[in-house]
Amino acid sequence: MNIASRKVFVTTFAGIFLFCGITVGHVYAAADLTGTITKVTLKEKSDGNKLTVKLTISNIGTDTATGPFFVQLWLSEDARLSIDDEALDFFTIKKIKAGKAKTRKFKVRGLDDVAGKGVIVSLDGGGAVAESN
Repeated sequence: MNIASRKVFVTTFAGIFLFCGITVGHVYAAADLTGTITKVTLKEKSDGNKLTVKLTISNIGTDTATGPFFVQLWLSEDARLSIDDEALDFFTIKKIKAGKAKTRKFKVRGLDDVAGKGVIVSLDGGGAVAESN
């Protein structure tokens, strides 16, 4: 995934990184996607680690975020999304109305040792939603 041409912001919290894709350009009435990781749990299981990441995806813009757009979960050794990062899971969202939010969970089972690594969540990395910023 190449994000070099896109602006991103990073929220870090105890090894958790949240990246939100932002479409560059001036749009008068548009969506504006933001994300908040609300809970992360890692449990050791006999068949590998179980990772659960709960997040809220909000549209703080003035227009509906119409997709579908991807929300992806990655395992990374740093706070920078790169080709070396491991894609863990994804889901799609069809739309989020202006001023509304959706809460979703990633559940990944069977992970090997994740010591020293963090997770990255990317919102609309493909740029499907025209955003205001």
